[in-house]
Amino acid sequence: MVYTVPFELNFSKDRGELTNRYDRCHVLPMIPVCHRDGNENQDSMALLRETLMIRAFPDADQNQRADRITEVFDTPETLDRLCRVSGGHVRYLLTLFGRCIEKENALPISGASLDYVIRELRNEWSDAIPGHEWELLQAVGRTKEIDDYEKYHRLLRNVFVVQYREPEGTWFDVNPVLKGAKKLEV
Repeated sequence: MVYTVPFELNFSKDRGELTNRYDRCHVLPMIPVCHRDGNENQDSMALLRETLMIRAFPDADQNQRADRITEVFDTPETLDRLCRVSGGHVRYLLTLFGRCIEKENALPISGASLDYVIRELRNEWSDAIPGHEWELLQAVGRTKEIDDYEKYHRLLRNVFVVQYREPEGTWFDVNPVLKGAKKLEV
């Protein structure tokens, strides 16, 4: 059985009570598209590629789907860029994919359409981030850490900051959609 809880409980001081009540609490983390050091996570990228391609060709096997990437994307690099910019968040991966299809209005999806969709989403999100939170985003980008969940609450809840869990520990980063924003380039 799977229970979902409000996002706030995961970062609250009441998390211990939640764990006591339900024995074990597992957080379904983002799929880490890269490692803390910035190197691409090849296993995760393969999972994200497969997530999209299985939707396009549900009856094909994995090798057949891999051979048909250019029926859905102009190049394999466009598919990879889409996976990277999703930050490993499957809902955003599918949302970005859907926006690309709407923009292109046909397959294959071009790199130019993906660039347009990323810019549009970055602009939408940038308008929703107040000035003082850009400083917090800059700090997360530099340190890959969060020092005070309450201070970062809105950024985490809106997935402007993504959280990754690895055997070495939890780390954070700026959502890749926002990484090209001028306000981060201070």
